[in-house]
Amino acid sequence: MEAAWNLGSRLLYFTSPQLRGNDVAVLQDQLAKLGFDCGRIDGILGPKSIRALIDFQSNFGLAPDGICGPETLRALDRVIGHGGDGPGIVTVREYEELLRGDFFGASASPRIVIATMRDQSPQLVHIAQKISRQLHDKSEQVIIIDHADINDHIRTANAFEAHVYLGIDYVNADESVVAYYETPTFVSQGGRSLAQQVAAQLSATGDNVARVVGMRLPVLRETRMPAIICTLDHSPMLEDDRATYAHALANAVSAWVSRITEGSPPASTD
Repeated sequence: MEAAWNLGSRLLYFTSPQLRGNDVAVLQDQLAKLGFDCGRIDGILGPKSIRALIDFQSNFGLAPDGICGPETLRALDRVIGHGGDGPGIVTVREYEELLRGDFFGASASPRIVIATMRDQSPQLVHIAQKISRQLHDKSEQVIIIDHADINDHIRTANAFEAHVYLGIDYVNADESVVAYYETPTFVSQGGRSLAQQVAAQLSATGDNVARVVGMRLPVLRETRMPAIICTLDHSPMLEDDRATYAHALANAVSAWVSRITEGSPPASTD
C-alpha cells in the first residue's frame, strides 16, 4: 500500500494519478516547517506541493525539477533542524484565515454539506433533512449526500466548494464522538473548533456525553474545508431523538459560522 512508504524509499514527483503515502505527508510537513506552503498536509502530492518543492529547490540552489530524490532529501536533512518545531505554515495560515472574518469570501451565504455515513439509513437521512431545513432558515446553502460512498462525499464537497462538511453516523456506545482532521504534525484548526462547538451542543442536551478526537480518515483529509464526522451515541430510532440531534447539530454549525463571520477566534482547547 502507498501509505506504508517511508520518505526516501522512492522518488516523489508529479504524476497522474497523484502519488499518495506517508512519505508524501512527511515531505509536506518538512516543507511547511521551512516556510514553503504546500497546502493541506494530506499525503497527496498535488500541484501545490510540487510548487512548494520547486521553491525549496530554487532557494537551496538545486535544480528546480520538482523531483524529490536523494539530493533534495540531503538538502532537507541539512536545513530541517533550523525550521523550528511549531505547527508549520499551513496550520498557521488556516487559523489566520478563520480570524480575518473573510473565510467565506464573496459567497452570499456559507455552503454546507451534510452527509450520511451509511447506505439506506432513513434515520440519518431524516436528521440530515431536519438540519438542512433549520440551516436554510438561516440562509445557509445546504446539500445532502444520502449514501456512504466516501469518495463521492469528497468529490461532491470539493466541487461544491463547501465551507463546512458534516458527516453523521451512529453507534451503540456510551458517548458520541466528533472527529476532525489531525496528524502528529498538522491540526485543522477550523475542523477542531467546529467539532468542539458540536460536542458542546450535544452535551448540552443532557442526554449525551460527546468527545472530540483528531483522526486521519480519508474524508477528513481530502475535503478542502473544515470537516467533521459526528458519530451519535445510539441509533436515533425515535422521532424525538432525531429532532434533538438535528437541533443540536444545526445550532452548532450556525454558531460556528456566525463566530467565523464576525472574525472571532474559533474556540479551541487542547
